[in-house]
Amino acid sequence: MGKLIAIGIMIFSGYWVIQGFFNYGFWMESGPAGGFLPVTIGSMTFILASIGLFKDTYPTKNINKKNFLPVIGAFIMVFAVQVFGMIVSSGLFIIIWLLFIEKFKLLKASVLGISTIAVIYIVFDIVLKIPFPQGMIGV
Repeated sequence: MGKLIAIGIMIFSGYWVIQGFFNYGFWMESGPAGGFLPVTIGSMTFILASIGLFKDTYPTKNINKKNFLPVIGAFIMVFAVQVFGMIVSSGLFIIIWLLFIEKFKLLKASVLGISTIAVIYIVFDIVLKIPFPQGMIGV
């Protein structure tokens, strides 16, 4: 099971390295581009997962299946960003997480999710002029 997890992490981090280099750009004339962090963090994660792939011993504790929910959510979020864009995907992720994992009521989860994304959008997109990745539907 440990080797399977290491391979999954390598695939996930490799995806972000490729996205960072080819879709967001690694470096601009004035400094790091949007892909700088995905490339550096993805590369480090890939290297550490590679080391874990060749490790002989793994913890013998049973892993609770509920611990995989953040990983599954992250995978879904990566692909949702490609389709819906960062703002919509993040909002949906927050609302769904609050509803199903944290057991919030629909109104409270919606208000928290929408207000969080509104603040993030105002601060980064409007005030700081940092654009978010847009998906295939152009949001």
